[in-house]
Amino acid sequence: MLRPAKAFDKFPVFRGKGSRVKCEDFIQHIHRASFLSGRTEDAKWMAYLGMSHLSGEALHWWHGLDPQSRLNWWWVEERMLGKYGSDFEHESSESSVSVLPPNTGRIRISSSEPGLTMYIRRTPIDYSSCFGGTCDANEALVVTVDRSTKRIEIWDPSNSGTTYLGITWKQRDPDITTGSWHWGRMAVVSAGSNSTVRSSFGKAEGPSQVDVWKLSESEEIIPVWTHPTRGEYQLEMAVNMAQIVDVEAVACYQGYYDKHKGGYPAYRRVYLMFEPLS
Repeated sequence: MLRPAKAFDKFPVFRGKGSRVKCEDFIQHIHRASFLSGRTEDAKWMAYLGMSHLSGEALHWWHGLDPQSRLNWWWVEERMLGKYGSDFEHESSESSVSVLPPNTGRIRISSSEPGLTMYIRRTPIDYSSCFGGTCDANEALVVTVDRSTKRIEIWDPSNSGTTYLGITWKQRDPDITTGSWHWGRMAVVSAGSNSTVRSSFGKAEGPSQVDVWKLSESEEIIPVWTHPTRGEYQLEMAVNMAQIVDVEAVACYQGYYDKHKGGYPAYRRVYLMFEPLS
């Protein structure tokens, strides 16, 4: 008897409006399952997978779609988001968006592969206190970019202090060179903590920096690390799609992937893009 792949264990069922499973979360489960199954470009397979996990109102909606078009997952996904998805509202009020300071927006996670549209999540991951990804724009972290420096401020009108989005390394003494598999995560770093404050997560602690983000003319957010003697080094970004969406800054994506692919095959290289809201 064939055992189902782990990607389908406890696969959620989406029932439409009022469903306990959010539309965006359901779509992200389809993306993860297709990646783990090697089917990221098989839109028909993904459509059947999605349909087989619909129920109630959502299943009736799917049957009402064009019979040919509904077998193309990307077509279905666009319409599913339009019908059941959440629109971004900061603090649930349009007036709050109007008072956002200049150069304020969210960070979109992009990939050269189809089917990956996510944002850096506003709430840090519980076990690491670092930021992961979400496909729900309502849950996106809102930041203010200082285009004259390499700093990104976390925008929080309820907080009287100033906090910044920085990078904290997993390794105590990270090897930040080409070919290295060492990695870090996006974390809250206070001002003035460059190379002096250590933030901990998991079983190790590494150095943190706050001046680590360059904004290109195309609005790409490029992670950089400044070594005290070797100068500036450009990092790469990766996500682990297996379970919780971990977002990691890596010294070298190829070295990182080669190190982890045996136990964690669901890695993708990604890019960070600034999406202005003001």
